[in-house]
Amino acid sequence: DESSYGADHPEVARDLNNLALLLQATNQLGEAEPLMRRMVVIFLKFFASTGHPHPHWEAAIRNYVALLREMGRTEEEIPEKLRKAADEAGGNSRSEGILPS
Repeated sequence: DESSYGADHPEVARDLNNLALLLQATNQLGEAEPLMRRMVVIFLKFFASTGHPHPHWEAAIRNYVALLREMGRTEEEIPEKLRKAADEAGGNSRSEGILPS
């Protein structure tokens, strides 16, 4: 999908999520995290460019937060990881408004 749609297309984010969930299910958490983070970045860029969250945003963020918890990240560390993803997406303050606190 990436070669067809481009690196920041929501279909690519869906594929990244699915691969990351497979890696998570096989306890390859370290390999899953960058894929899920990239998925979140893509959806944040989508929000920044369209002004509204993608329909899969809520599931995506739930999946990423669940992975971070499974990796042992504390409740204090998780918002920081989400802010870093927002920075990767361009640091748009508008997109930070849809991040959970």
